[in-house]
Formats: sequence, C-alpha cells, structure tokens
Amino acid sequence: MEGFRPVRIGLVGYGKGGRFFHAPLIAAAAGCELTGVVTRSAERRDDLEHDYPGTPAYDGLAELASAGVDAVAISTPADTHVPLVLEAVSLGLPVVCDKPFALQSAAARQALEAARRAGVPLTVVPREQWGRLHAGHTTRLWPSERGDWTEFYTSFADAVRGRGAVPVDPWDAVAGLEVLEAAQRSAATGQVVTLGPGTAAQT
Repeated sequence: MEGFRPVRIGLVGYGKGGRFFHAPLIAAAAGCELTGVVTRSAERRDDLEHDYPGTPAYDGLAELASAGVDAVAISTPADTHVPLVLEAVSLGLPVVCDKPFALQSAAARQALEAARRAGVPLTVVPREQWGRLHAGHTTRLWPSERGDWTEFYTSFADAVRGRGAVPVDPWDAVAGLEVLEAAQRSAATGQVVTLGPGTAAQT
C-alpha cells in the first residue's frame, strides 16, 4: 500500500448488485481499482468483458486473492454472505459485504469476531435507516437514499490503508438483526421481548 497506488478491490458476484452497484462505484472511486471479479457464469463473464474490457474473471475467492487484490466486495445471495466473509477474512482480505449482511445475528457476530481476530477491516452496505458514515474523527448519519455513494469506497480504501474507520459500522447490522429477531419472537409468543445487556442493539 505504499505511495498512492490504488487499493485493488476484487468483486465477488456479478449479478444486478455487483454489476450495476458495486462495480461502477469501485471503478469510479478515488483511490480504488476494480481488479477482478469472481463469477463462474459464462454470460456474466461476457457482461464483465463488455463493461470493463480486460478485467479478469475468477472461479473463486482463493484464486482472486492469489491474483494480488487488497480487499474484496461481496455481492452474492444473502445465504452465502457469512461463509464468503469468513473465507475472505481467513485469507487476510478486508471486506465490503452487501446487505443483508447475514440472516441471523449469531452468524453476523461470528463473522465480525473473525474479522476482529484477523485484524482486517469489515464494513457493510448501509440500510437507509441506520447507516453511519465515519469521516475523520466524526460520525454522521449516512443518508444513503440521497447521499454521495462515491465516498463509500474511497472511505473504505482509506480504512484498508489504515488511515481511518470503515465507512459503516458493521455492528449496526447485528443490532438490526437482533431487533428483527426480537420482533419475530414477540409476534410468535404474544409477549414483549426485551433486548438485554450485551446485545449490539443495547451498545
């Protein structure tokens, strides 16, 4: 990460979210470079060549990592998010994970703890209602429905370089899941469910 070399970001998944959201943002963000895409689909590989000629496609995360990326963005079906985050973290790669981050709060916690132990940045695409943007030493609400999304990957690149916090606190995603799970238990039992100490929603 010496000098001003762009942060080389690989993208996992080239469906609608990967192709029309993440890839253009990465390619346009200051300090970032779209280095490669993981997709096994021949059709999506053709789309990638049309959109970003010469950008290589890979069969899996390990192959992408060995190509020398600095970080990855995951835009795949929701049930694959946590396994892919865990694989990326085990490879020492900082991660942007699309929403929903996980389907259960316990799985989200597992991924966050793995990233913490590995010492790699992990952030999530914010939901409009609760996203936060870290800018320098301040934290402000992230108005994602009308915000400047190009700042997201530039801020992430700074975090990868060790120059700031990730753009969105991933513990917000855990808190959102805990509230949802509490609401589901309340609806199923007809009783009020209180979120106790130690939950992300209470911190």
